[in-house]
Amino acid sequence: MGASAIVDVIDRGDQFLYRQVYDGVSGYGSTIIGIPPMSNGVGFMISRVIDSLGADQRGTLGVLRIWGHGRTDEPRVYVSYGPPALVTYPPLSSEDNWAAISPANLPQLRGTLMQLTSYFASSARVELRACVIAKFEAGKTMLQDLAKLWNVRVQAPEKLQSSELWTPPVWEATPDGKIRQLGNNEVIEVAARR
Repeated sequence: MGASAIVDVIDRGDQFLYRQVYDGVSGYGSTIIGIPPMSNGVGFMISRVIDSLGADQRGTLGVLRIWGHGRTDEPRVYVSYGPPALVTYPPLSSEDNWAAISPANLPQLRGTLMQLTSYFASSARVELRACVIAKFEAGKTMLQDLAKLWNVRVQAPEKLQSSELWTPPVWEATPDGKIRQLGNNEVIEVAARR
């Protein structure tokens, strides 16, 4: 993969979500990685992203979009879980359940997530494409923590999401610890190649 790679990671546990996002992002030059339901989806995702780039391609990842379900009662993005209507969500304090990234498990996932840091390009961004992550102060803090950890901009929505298009407002954290709501003219959609 060359400079400014774009990777779309999609939770395959919900086939409707997977198909909708896959159809929406196909044809725009990204590498699409489907993550099946599993307890260590975050670790599996990191390995698959690195494999897709190639171990010698550090500094080439321009955009990482993580598509999964969020929760309406707390911030988290599921990487490998499935449809909310069919799943009883376990608490993420259990050491064997790393299917999502959340404020509750971020300290334990830090080492796993850091494996991606050197693969990001200097102007890279990560989009957490799951519902209502930035609705919560803990979610905004998580965005700031991830931005610092990966040394990239990290974006997430405040409202429910229903397609491959952002439903504003969208929040962005930067590696210097700042966070702000993006203006609608600043939100980058999948079809925009920047």
